[in-house]
Amino acid sequence: MTSYPKVLAVSVSCVSCERLLCLHGQYDSKTLEEAVDLVKNGLLDAVAASKRFGIPASTIRKYKLYNCSVGAGRETALTHEQEDTIVKILVAYDEWGYPRSRRETLDLVKKFVQEMGLSKKFTHGSPGVEWLRLFLTRWKTELTSTSINLEKRRAVCLTRQRVDA
Repeated sequence: MTSYPKVLAVSVSCVSCERLLCLHGQYDSKTLEEAVDLVKNGLLDAVAASKRFGIPASTIRKYKLYNCSVGAGRETALTHEQEDTIVKILVAYDEWGYPRSRRETLDLVKKFVQEMGLSKKFTHGSPGVEWLRLFLTRWKTELTSTSINLEKRRAVCLTRQRVDA
């Protein structure tokens, strides 16, 4: 009589594809990248890489066939360098102590886009609120300050004569 290893009954199913014991989302991007590289270089086929790394073979084949880069999404409207320049401008405003609202931030970016001749990249010629939300998400570590109102007594004491002095 052959003895088989004990298998625990698992009744967890994948929410997205509704299959029992699905590998969907059970791997990280580094593992996927390594598996795709091995398949692209011809060291393993997709099935062997699937068994070795625990990634569906169809996923590995898709990344190999379409030359997808792992973790890549849709391209942003502005390049990384252009967004970095905008971040530097916004950080300079923060260092100067000039609080800015979302509208003021969008106005600054709109002016930058127009002066750089990049208006064609946006539907209405300038970025909108959704672009700003995604931009702030991408650059959240660099852009940490928010606008804060002055206390009433500081605002009252701030006069043109004191600023000019």
